[in-house]
Amino acid sequence: MGGALSGFKSHRKILKNAANIKIPVTIFTAGLDTLIDDEGYEKFAAKVPQARIIPYEKAKHEIFNADDESRISYFNEVLKRI
Repeated sequence: MGGALSGFKSHRKILKNAANIKIPVTIFTAGLDTLIDDEGYEKFAAKVPQARIIPYEKAKHEIFNADDESRISYFNEVLKRI
């Protein structure tokens, strides 16, 4: 329960202060995620105009453990940003 409560508190704090973020943010989302609700990503992106959401519809919570196509695309996207 500690992890869930901590996550909930962090989520509130992030959304409260999101408008202060002035740098580009890339959010990778997993379409088959049963742990995270996409609504939070959308709320965040609404407050941070420079946020970019990249969805992986066939991926579960840990995109780096997804199917080959999603995983390869994910790692290519991540490595482009280094």
